[in-house]
Amino acid sequence: MSRHPARSASFIITFLAATSNFAVAFQVLAAWRSLKWEQASEWETSSDKWKFDGLQAVWGLLLAYFSAASVVSAVGFAGVVKSKPSLVKFYRDYSIADFSFCAFITLIIGYSIFQPTLPLGVCEGLSQHPDLMRDMAELGLSSENCERWFKRSSLVFLAVMLVILVARLHFLLAVGIYHSHLSRHHSQRTPVANSTQLTHTRSPSRSRSMQRSSSNIEPSPNDIEEVVIDVDNIVED
Repeated sequence: MSRHPARSASFIITFLAATSNFAVAFQVLAAWRSLKWEQASEWETSSDKWKFDGLQAVWGLLLAYFSAASVVSAVGFAGVVKSKPSLVKFYRDYSIADFSFCAFITLIIGYSIFQPTLPLGVCEGLSQHPDLMRDMAELGLSSENCERWFKRSSLVFLAVMLVILVARLHFLLAVGIYHSHLSRHHSQRTPVANSTQLTHTRSPSRSRSMQRSSSNIEPSPNDIEEVVIDVDNIVED
């Protein structure tokens, strides 16, 4: 198959998506393990009575999201390398759903950051994890400026997400163009293969029919003997 410009773009896109999502999933897993479990109440001292708080649940969802994205991107990369339309289509459909999901989440976050109750709730949740607050002190976060820091970080996050969504839209178009080219190439190659196979299957039957026709033309030994007897009778007369 001739090389298509979208194939090189799809190759780079799927490879970077698989590696970057795997790296982010690994970092999220490391951060999730660093979070401490929280007891259900002050009076429950049993070591097996624990519960997830909201921050740990978010960390778990992020881990599942980036892990799934890494696996799907690896499947898409294999489809581009092996020129498999089904694998490329699977990656394209997942990318469309993921793009829609990210755009929806971005809209929700953009609406939520202007609500006065959200920064307060987030800062209260972070205050329950002093180790995490200590690690994020390098980013300028403290208990005094938590709400102001959260609003600024949310605006930066929205700007970054808009840039990422625009870039992902271009990537999605490139993968879609390559999938269309790949499907068209396979659909054109399939009738040729079928016609070749049909020709090979018809050749033996055609040779057998020719053999039958030639056998019908050749006279049998009985016919030859009858002709010889008739000739002898004519000579005697």
